[in-house]
Amino acid sequence: MTRARILDAARDMFAEKGYEKVSLREIAEVWHHQGRLYYYFPTKESIFESLMKPFFEMHQVVFELLETPPNMESWRRLISFLDWILTQRNCSSWCRAIRHLTG
Repeated sequence: MTRARILDAARDMFAEKGYEKVSLREIAEVWHHQGRLYYYFPTKESIFESLMKPFFEMHQVVFELLETPPNMESWRRLISFLDWILTQRNCSSWCRAIRHLTG
């Protein structure tokens, strides 16, 4: 059970049931390694933070791009952001999870 697999399982469960209806125990039961889950993530909130961190970072990049005059660096960062979005696995699960989390 790796950190990435835990996040994948949690993301899918949050997308399916909603954040409030998923427990750490349920996430751990998917992999039958509850101790390993707590090694990586002591709380459900820490899983949520890890799942959302890339979105918050990219969101910040977009705001910075909007505040600065266009130049080669801003274009490079925008392309990097768009590339990141396109390379996310299971994009529909991400969208459903975000919809649940943002109401």
